[in-house]
Amino acid sequence: MKMQRFNALGIEIKLKDWQFFHDEGTSEDILGKTIEVAQRYHACVENYTRNITQGGRGICHSFPLLPIPKNFSGEQHLHIIYRESGGLMTCAHEETHAIDYLGCGGRLHTIIAKEFNLSPKTNFYLNLWGLEGYAIIGSIFALHRKGLALDQILKMLDERYTLSMDDFKQLFPPFGRI
Repeated sequence: MKMQRFNALGIEIKLKDWQFFHDEGTSEDILGKTIEVAQRYHACVENYTRNITQGGRGICHSFPLLPIPKNFSGEQHLHIIYRESGGLMTCAHEETHAIDYLGCGGRLHTIIAKEFNLSPKTNFYLNLWGLEGYAIIGSIFALHRKGLALDQILKMLDERYTLSMDDFKQLFPPFGRI
C-alpha cells in the first residue's frame, strides 16, 4: 500500500501498489491530450475519445477501461485532464472521479461526512446525478476547505449547472442550512 496525494481535494488516500494516479494538468485541448495519453498505453484511442464533448471542462480516464476484471493482474492508471478555466472546482471534480474509480470512494465519503458533520451513513450516490453528483460534492468539499462559505459555493454551482435551488439542497444536505 502507498499514500497518494490529491492536491485539489487536499487529502491523501491509500492506494494498492498496482494503482497509480496521474494529474496531467491543464490543457485546452482535452481531446488531443487524451489521445496522447491513450497512445502511451497502446490503447484503442476511440474507447477514450468517444465521450469527450467540445465544451467539457475535464475528464478522468482509467487504463485499462473500467470495470477492472476480477482476475486482473496488471497496473491500473487513472489520468485526469482539465481546462484551466475550470479551476479548482473542475480539478477536484475529476480527482473525486479518480478516487471513486480506484475503489477508494468510501474513504473520501468518510472525510467529507466528517467535514460537514453529516452521518457517515449519508449516501452521496443517491442524488440527482449519481456519480456526477458525487463528483460535484467533491468540488464542494475542496472549495469549502479553501475557505469558501457554502453560500458562495452554491452561487458558483448555480452559475455552472442548470439545477434549481431545491435540487442543490437535495444533492448536498448542508445547503439546506443556508
